[in-house]
Amino acid sequence: MKKPIAVLFDMDGLMVDSELTRAESFKNVIRNHGVVVKEKIPHVIGVRVLDNWVIMKDKYGLKEDPAKLMEEGEEEYTKLIEKKMPITMPGLFQLIDYIKKVNIKRAVVSSAGIRHIKIKLEKLKLTDFFETMVSGDMLTKGKPDPEGYLLAAKKLGVDATDCLVLEDAPSGVQAAKAAGMLCVAIPSTYTKNGDFSQADLILKDLREVIAILK
Repeated sequence: MKKPIAVLFDMDGLMVDSELTRAESFKNVIRNHGVVVKEKIPHVIGVRVLDNWVIMKDKYGLKEDPAKLMEEGEEEYTKLIEKKMPITMPGLFQLIDYIKKVNIKRAVVSSAGIRHIKIKLEKLKLTDFFETMVSGDMLTKGKPDPEGYLLAAKKLGVDATDCLVLEDAPSGVQAAKAAGMLCVAIPSTYTKNGDFSQADLILKDLREVIAILK
């Protein structure tokens, strides 16, 4: 595999084990509108928050506008992560410590809103580690569209072909490959049964990425 100049990190499910917390925020809002939710994970992992609320509106027959539902959901999610920050995924800080030692550019490219990216990075004490951030609310199209990854490469001043993307969700892998980037998939408990056939490599945890960067 070609040695990358930049590493682009997804966040939820890749850096932090936050999918159940995000799911709880969706479920709480849907229940507040009088609808029963029986699924453990009602949302589509790796998809932009607004796009998910479009899906939720149709799926659960909600009357409210998706943008209004998203506003309620974002407030609920903020309360949840402020109260209890999701734990980090295995190998995150080992990989970060290695990247700090070598000349590799880095960015976060997440389907989440910028508010929640900043909260998590602050709690992880990683605000200064990343050179730039791309959030779902900065984009006209979310993953699997490549817009977010292409924007991150532009912000870092590197070619797409010099970027390595780290993803836990099939939609993110599709976005990375559509952008012309290398992509390593590290499936989580909640995405392990997804289609990762487009990934250049599938690894067990973030620690294993270090070998690729050497």
